[in-house]
Amino acid sequence: MIYQHTVILSAIATGTLLLFVSVADTQFAFAHQRQLFTIGDKDYLFVVGSVNEPVFVDDKSGVELFAYWPNASDPVNSQANGTRPIEGLEKMLKVEISAGDKKKELEFELAFMDPGHYEAPFFPTIETTYNYTSIW
Repeated sequence: MIYQHTVILSAIATGTLLLFVSVADTQFAFAHQRQLFTIGDKDYLFVVGSVNEPVFVDDKSGVELFAYWPNASDPVNSQANGTRPIEGLEKMLKVEISAGDKKKELEFELAFMDPGHYEAPFFPTIETTYNYTSIW
């Protein structure tokens, strides 16, 4: 089990997950970045984005991460038959949010009743670009 989590963390570290989210009244960014990692003979699918898109100042938002063991025949499709959630990452993953020169580290928590779905909630306080970077 520890080896499995170490491999998962290595997959995340291999491709630092960055997502740029613009918070503006006239322009919205609706985006979840999807990345497939292969380490050894195992595939890992991660999908990262913002909670409650579009993001508005003073409205609850956050970073959300979906982690999957993908279907071998359709590995980048998180809805494919045979795709399974990766559980237990809330105990070891964190995310750093930055806006300009300001940074804040948040811990992921399990999304309610949704295995493999993790959230790190925050309330945006200014209209800017927020950068998300995974840390462990």
